[in-house]
Amino acid sequence: MNKKQLVAKISSTLNLSKADAERTFDSITNIILDALKDDDSVKIAGFGTYKVAKRKARQGRNPRTGETIPVHHRAANHLM
Repeated sequence: MNKKQLVAKISSTLNLSKADAERTFDSITNIILDALKDDDSVKIAGFGTYKVAKRKARQGRNPRTGETIPVHHRAANHLM
């Protein structure tokens, strides 16, 4: 299911216009993303927990040349 389909489902379930349903969806998404940017986790009972997974910097290898390359640290959002 993509965003457009999800917004249509929210619209029909809650008897909202598609514009209102999309604003609602965008608001929820932005709230979750803002919490993750502040290094919080978001727990939704019966659904899951959004967390930021931090990965350390490491040395990687180019599979084509075998050359060692640095892989920088990064953060990724996860739904657990």
